[in-house]
Amino acid sequence: MEEHKCADCEKVFDSSNSLKQHKEAKHTAQTDEKTKKPGMDKTKLIIYALILIIGGAAVYVFASSISSSPRMGAIGSTHEHVDFKIYINGNAINFAQQKYQLAAQYVHAENGIGTLLHKHATGVTFEDFLKTVNMDIDENCFKMDDGKKYCNEGDKTLKFYLNGKISDKSKTYELHDLDKLMVSYGNETEEQLKEQLASITDLAKAESGKKE
Repeated sequence: MEEHKCADCEKVFDSSNSLKQHKEAKHTAQTDEKTKKPGMDKTKLIIYALILIIGGAAVYVFASSISSSPRMGAIGSTHEHVDFKIYINGNAINFAQQKYQLAAQYVHAENGIGTLLHKHATGVTFEDFLKTVNMDIDENCFKMDDGKKYCNEGDKTLKFYLNGKISDKSKTYELHDLDKLMVSYGNETEEQLKEQLASITDLAKAESGKKE
C-alpha cells in the first residue's frame, strides 16, 4: 500500500485525497496566518497621535519663548505699553486689521486695537515691531507691508516723533512704557502735524495700571 506522508508534519494518510484535505485544513490556515502583516490596533494609534500632539505643543511653547534677536530678553521679561500712530500721506494705517494683530509674541497689537503696542520682552525696538508686520523704516524711507516705499522726495518727508518731539532714532529706539510714537510721511503743514500728534491715543496708562 502506498504511503501518503505530510511533508509539514510527517503524518501518514492512506490516500492522496486524505493528505490533500489534511493540508488544506491544517497547513494552509497556518501559512496564511504567518504571512499576515502585523497590524497596529486603535489604542496604539491613539497613543502615538497623543505623543505627537503633546510633543508638537512642547516645541511650539519652547520656540515661542525665544526672541528673534540676542539683543532681546525672554518672552515675559517685561510687560509695557506704547501708544502709536503711523500716517502715510495723511492717512493712518489701520493696525486693528487682523493681519496686523498678534504678529509676534515679544511685541504686538491685540484685541482689535490698532493704536496700542504690548511689549513682552526687554530690548525691543520700534523697528522690531515694524518687522513683525513686514514693514520697515530708516532715516529716509518707510516701507509698507506690500513692499511699497515712501521716501524723502521734494516736499514730502518722513518724520518720526517720540513723545511729541521730532527724533532721528526711528530704527534704534527701544520701546518704553507709556511712550507715544508717531511716524508721518507727506507734506503736512505744522497744524496738520499737530492734529496727527493729538490723535495718538492714551491707552497705555490704563493698560499699565498707571494714572500719571
